[in-house]
Amino acid sequence: MDAGLLLVFLGRLLRSTTGKLFVIVDRLRARETPEVEAWVAARRDRIELFYLPRYAPELNATECLNNDLKGQVTAAGLPNDKGRANAY
Repeated sequence: MDAGLLLVFLGRLLRSTTGKLFVIVDRLRARETPEVEAWVAARRDRIELFYLPRYAPELNATECLNNDLKGQVTAAGLPNDKGRANAY
């Protein structure tokens, strides 16, 4: 995705609603270009972008869940045979 395509997408979002949009976006370079920043600034009353932090697994709920699950599986150990697997 480049800045031009992002602006087309954001423009379509604005046309689909009359309220203010709060859009959560990642840190793709296209989202941080001067063109996008100027476009959003000109429509500040209608749209606001919130940038996710760069890779920060401690802030990602899915990463926390996966880490917890991995810890539980490792602590319980993997079943060695069908008999032990049925115990779970």
